[in-house]
Amino acid sequence: MLHISFARTKSRQFLEKAEKVLTKLRMFHTEITANEPRNDVSATAVVTEMLDISPTVKKVVLRVDEPKFTFKSGQWVDFTISGVDIVGGFSICSTPKLLREQRLLELAVKKSKHPPVAWVHDKCRVGSTVQIQAGGEFFYDPRPSDPPKDLLLLAGGVGINPVRSIILHDKDLYDDHYAKSFGHCPGHATLLYCAKSPSELLFKDDFMRISDDINFQCVLFASQFKNVSDVGSKFTIHPGRITALDILSTVTAKKGGKSWLDIKRVMCYICGPREMVTSLVPALKECGISDEQIAYEAWTVTPPPSPASISKNAV
Repeated sequence: MLHISFARTKSRQFLEKAEKVLTKLRMFHTEITANEPRNDVSATAVVTEMLDISPTVKKVVLRVDEPKFTFKSGQWVDFTISGVDIVGGFSICSTPKLLREQRLLELAVKKSKHPPVAWVHDKCRVGSTVQIQAGGEFFYDPRPSDPPKDLLLLAGGVGINPVRSIILHDKDLYDDHYAKSFGHCPGHATLLYCAKSPSELLFKDDFMRISDDINFQCVLFASQFKNVSDVGSKFTIHPGRITALDILSTVTAKKGGKSWLDIKRVMCYICGPREMVTSLVPALKECGISDEQIAYEAWTVTPPPSPASISKNAV
């Protein structure tokens, strides 16, 4: 009897502890973004395409017919799935223009056991429906009258998702300004992007295509890679992580005898693991870049011990 009582007590303690963990998981995305604004409109989205873009990442294309649903480049969506208690949070990797013109929105989701992610990888099919609502303070949305800004973009792993949205939006603005002579005039942009291996460097083809434009440069890194490797004719994959020295050499780089990035007008966007963000922000400040010029979004794979925001307001 004592053994049974003890076992029941242990079982009850285990269940209570498990329920607390599940409660935190259910709140994970909504908890850490509780203080961030959300757009007014929640909309139904239908999955129109699914594609494996790396050994661990699945790209999901959604059709959003609700005309009032909008987002700014760099923002995320609350991702609500029928039958899944936990609300997911995924950064949008496509542009506002794609939504405006084709009513499409793209996500890239890295495989994990987190229930919304597991649903995307194991159960989601073309024709599946979800509810989405855009939000977040990490975004790039210059007004047509704003003066040109240079962009320094730093991404780690799937932190490339909102950064890709920003890069493609900047290209849309660039094309509109120079082809149609209206709208915001972007400055120069440089991307430093690191993943564990070359196969996990997402959207390389996009960046190679955009690099044909005169205002974009890209440097790739693979943290678990030991050798330098060429990607096509333009990019080299450098071994190791992005370092303070890489940032210094990027900020001070010149082209045609002139600084590529103007330190006075550069805006820095960083998205990746918390450790990456906390190591690179001081390096930017050492280069003379102020807090007002830095926007970052750090993510973690485990729920925080208490409600806390892990993103810094974008300017």
